[in-house]
Amino acid sequence: MLTILDYGAGNVTSMALAFAHLGVPARVARTAADADGADRIVFPGVGSAAACMAELRARGFDRTLAEARDHGTPTLAVCIGMQLLFGFSDEDGGVSALGFWPGSVRRFAFPAIA
Repeated sequence: MLTILDYGAGNVTSMALAFAHLGVPARVARTAADADGADRIVFPGVGSAAACMAELRARGFDRTLAEARDHGTPTLAVCIGMQLLFGFSDEDGGVSALGFWPGSVRRFAFPAIA
């Protein structure tokens, strides 16, 4: 079943409503145990990198996502969820992320606007 990870980072309801509108059954997982047996995962998020990583780890979703990667489970990562797949984020003074992909998420540097 399609499983949406709820780690307290924002847009879970929007995701659930979008899949319902499409007629796609989905469940919301609030712990790693709730996500057991997922055949597809949605990794949403809105929030700060540090807070999101802390909640991912506290709920065991870091392991859920690693197992999904290792087993080839299709995973859709959105917003901060996508960013946290990298090894590091500049946000919040620097945060170690999941490290599934090499690289860092960095803030865009914009020239001063006159």
